[in-house]
Amino acid sequence: MLRKILTTLLTFLSATTLAPAAATAASPTQCAPVAIVAARGSDQDRSPSQFGSTGWEGENIAALLATTEATYPGTVSSAPIIAVDYPAALGLPNASKGELSLAFFAPLMPDPFGAILGRFTDSVNVGRSAATEQIAAYEQSTGCHPAYVFIGYSQGAVVLAPFAVDYANQNRLAGAIFFGNPLQRRGDTSTIGAREGESAAIDLLGAHYADTLRSLDPTKRLNYCLTGDPICNFTPQNAATELGNGLATHASYFLTTRPEDALIADRLRGYLTAA
Repeated sequence: MLRKILTTLLTFLSATTLAPAAATAASPTQCAPVAIVAARGSDQDRSPSQFGSTGWEGENIAALLATTEATYPGTVSSAPIIAVDYPAALGLPNASKGELSLAFFAPLMPDPFGAILGRFTDSVNVGRSAATEQIAAYEQSTGCHPAYVFIGYSQGAVVLAPFAVDYANQNRLAGAIFFGNPLQRRGDTSTIGAREGESAAIDLLGAHYADTLRSLDPTKRLNYCLTGDPICNFTPQNAATELGNGLATHASYFLTTRPEDALIADRLRGYLTAA
């Protein structure tokens, strides 16, 4: 009888000692050194999921990620993607995507300027809260604390601008890529494309963040602005043209192939592999 009890006890102790404990967090060897945080533009829908993303990065950022992965296999697919789930709201009349230069077009619109700006500001604030929560949830669930690449298109650039600044101060900024950026400043040396222009609404949307971003290491940030895009390169001519063509230029980043796409993809590859 005693022998049976001892055998049972030894069996139990062996099982509890040798069996691996349930993992509550990823070990450091399981953690990617760099993760992507992406925020889509105004009024954009969810895009098809790819590379493990939820699809909330929207079609323009999704196209950039696909271009980069096709050119440099394994770079994007090996990085966790946190796509910010937020309203991306604006609701401008006769515009399915993006935000027009608010200061110029507001008098032409039936919707009062205050309501448009209010929707935008509310959406950005929700986006920043969502990004904070999603990053925290990722780190808590995985035990990983990577550096981050922040990719923001249009309204998404305004959402993520303070994160690029904050994570640079923590020495955890792998890079920041913003395109069709309402916070672009004239003459910013990080800009590919229309460097001479800036947004007409920059003072309304966060000049502080625009100026702070410009003070960061230029090797870790990049703006991409198409010449005809009034969101980042405002002129009355650009604005009038975009109003007439349904924001075709602003909506076309990485959906229409351009030579600059390869430069952006190469920079993204560098950000993802430098850590």
